[in-house]
Amino acid sequence: MNAPGAEDGRLRVLNGNLEIAAVRLQLLVAAQHCFALHLPRLAPQDYASDAELAEIRRVATSGRRADIRILLHDPGAAVRDDHRLLALFQRLSSSIHIRMPVDDVDRQRTSAWLTNDAGGYLLLPDATKPTGRSALRDRPAQVPLVRLFDEIWERSSRASELESLNL
Repeated sequence: MNAPGAEDGRLRVLNGNLEIAAVRLQLLVAAQHCFALHLPRLAPQDYASDAELAEIRRVATSGRRADIRILLHDPGAAVRDDHRLLALFQRLSSSIHIRMPVDDVDRQRTSAWLTNDAGGYLLLPDATKPTGRSALRDRPAQVPLVRLFDEIWERSSRASELESLNL
């Protein structure tokens, strides 16, 4: 169930895993060619539903402008958990890119966020807690997250755990 104003881009406060999962899917559906994802840890249930994976696949195969960038602090945990997103990454590695932050200041970030090319975002200030905020279209609020993601991305390296598996 959407809160009033969720469709027109106004701020939405989120409480609970089900609400967060619903917003994640809405943001993936709204993405046309690009999205960026910052995760301290990729939990087995996150970005793993059939609907989420179908939307990620759709964006990854949307054409030459397709670009999915994922910053993952602990890619080894995703490998150990055999996360479903890794199989998709393996098949679509030309448009899905995964890096790992290497600077201590970046690795200590506990927040998780998703931004898309439609101006939407989801921010969980503490990725271990099911609370956050989002908007489907709010570029001014999205810009700081996009800039921070880009800065961390530039300082990050390709995830060696994924390279060793030929992923």
